[in-house]
Amino acid sequence: MKNMSAELKVGLFVIFVILTLSFMTFKVGGFSFSKKDGYRLYAYFDNTLGADKNTRVKLAGVNAGIIENIDIVHGRAKLTMRIDPGVQIRSDAVASVRALGLLGDKYVSISRGSDTASLLKDGDTIGSARQPTDYDTLVSNLSDMSAKFAVLADALNRSIGSDESQQAIIESLKNIKLITEHLDSAITVNDKKLGALLDRLSNLTDSVSKIVDEDREPLSKAISEFSSFSEVLNDRGPALMEEISGVAEDLRSFLKEVRKPLLVTAKNLEKGSGRIESTLQSISRVTDKIDKGEGTLGRLVTDDSLYNSVDKAAAGISRQIDKVNKFRIFMEFKSESLTGIGRAKGYFNIKLQPRKERYYLFGVVQDPVSSISSDEIVTTENSITTRTTRTTMETGFEFTALYAGRFDDVVLKIGLIENTFGFGADYHLIDDRLTFTAEAWDFDRDEEGSRYPHLKIGADYRLMKHIMLSTGYDNPLNEKYRGLFFGGGIRFEDEDLKTLLGVLPSLTIN
Repeated sequence: MKNMSAELKVGLFVIFVILTLSFMTFKVGGFSFSKKDGYRLYAYFDNTLGADKNTRVKLAGVNAGIIENIDIVHGRAKLTMRIDPGVQIRSDAVASVRALGLLGDKYVSISRGSDTASLLKDGDTIGSARQPTDYDTLVSNLSDMSAKFAVLADALNRSIGSDESQQAIIESLKNIKLITEHLDSAITVNDKKLGALLDRLSNLTDSVSKIVDEDREPLSKAISEFSSFSEVLNDRGPALMEEISGVAEDLRSFLKEVRKPLLVTAKNLEKGSGRIESTLQSISRVTDKIDKGEGTLGRLVTDDSLYNSVDKAAAGISRQIDKVNKFRIFMEFKSESLTGIGRAKGYFNIKLQPRKERYYLFGVVQDPVSSISSDEIVTTENSITTRTTRTTMETGFEFTALYAGRFDDVVLKIGLIENTFGFGADYHLIDDRLTFTAEAWDFDRDEEGSRYPHLKIGADYRLMKHIMLSTGYDNPLNEKYRGLFFGGGIRFEDEDLKTLLGVLPSLTIN
């Protein structure tokens, strides 16, 4: 080594470096000079999204083979995959093209399949191939959704921002003010009338009592005078009898003439005296009942219920006004991108909160997998029949209606979630800016390919007052459509709408 020249040493070092780099290149790139062991499987895709020859094939996230070749068959990409020996893949396995991150390398992911399915052999075709998510389509969907939000915001602005709508709201507030004023005036007027009625009844009883007291002495005097008159009549009786006989004859003839008018007058007097007596008896009974506290006037005179009723009515009105002031309304627009199905899901929610400890939530959900249909495509090539299952997803609208009760920082919810019975819980942190949410529904497992109920776990963070971000994991119990989700939305409440109502007129005038 000591006798080697410097040029020879440099040459040997360069050769060593070249050999080392060549070995690492073939190792990392997956090149091999010898024919690899294993067996071949085939899969058909409408779009491979950049997956090419020598792309890795993974099973449960572990390298399980490579793509040997890609051919175009009837307008579809036919992937020839060499699977490493010892790797077992079932006949109900699903192949899909995925990426390591948004901009990472592509690879083919194969699910293992169920234990009851048969094993695939050399030359078999994977029947179910999930088409990869086209990010251009995803961006286009997000753009369409933003355009729809803009249209909705414009419609909302037209509905509550017009002069007619604002004038209607102002008239409603004026009517409520007039109703309260009329109610206060009615209470005041009735109070005065009731006081006047009680005063009149008191004066009436005093007058009746005074009449009885005043007539008692004249009546006694009249009886005494009648006794004196009877004594005088006894002394002068005979003479008076003769005079009376003459007068009686005259009177008899007079009575014959005026008998009928007198009878009519007597009847009228009799009726009048009966009415007077009945009136006095009625007045006596009324005054007795009033003194005893019987009847409506008696209860009003002896009981404080009227005052208590008015006081309770005022307190009830105050409570109702307080409830109206505490009643809050929230509107929420939100969109989430579901990686498990490669589509976006939209939400529109209205929350009615009469009190802080409870609220009602009503919402409309735009579900991208509301309806799923599958059909089988049979192709024959080189006497080999290939059966491929094609899944079609359709978007539909579903409804949510929940009753929620809050206990400190924990909220429990129950009701209707996406057209099925469900329940959930929320946990609030950082003054309700951060919320962890868990919801479960579809206990009848009506969703296509579902073996367990639909579970959703996530978190919402209010970045600003009206803007929020959300993320989490959707449908973790069901393997077919589970995956992460991320998205965001906007939220308004009634105070914001009142502010808009105050600002929009000035903006229109300018």
